[in-house]
Amino acid sequence: DRLAFFHFFLYHMLRASHISPISLLVTRTCCFSSSTVPQLDRHRRKLLYQAKQRGMKENCILVGGFAEEHLSEMDDSEISQFEKLLSEIDPELNEWICDVRPFPSHLDGSVAQKMKTYANSNPLNYTFVPHKE
Repeated sequence: DRLAFFHFFLYHMLRASHISPISLLVTRTCCFSSSTVPQLDRHRRKLLYQAKQRGMKENCILVGGFAEEHLSEMDDSEISQFEKLLSEIDPELNEWICDVRPFPSHLDGSVAQKMKTYANSNPLNYTFVPHKE
């Protein structure tokens, strides 16, 4: 019973601080070629790092790839929207991006919709092979 309370307490403390519980357990490694990223100012480089170093590998790929592709062309309001999205915990962010659940109204904006479109565009170029019987 104490262990269950501890897990409950830890989860809510991490959620309140916007730290993904998974990020504490997973070694985050995600590689993107730096040659494809244009020169960015210091703030955008920081956001790019945060986008590529997520707690969930899926978000590392989706959010990091999106940032690599779109961060250089974002204006100040889109940068602000992107920062708000980055502050959310990974499991929820992944559900919103992958269209499992809709974005909350306070986060739903042009950047959220672009991220959803990016995730649905098959950024890893998966090819689906039908199952042979």
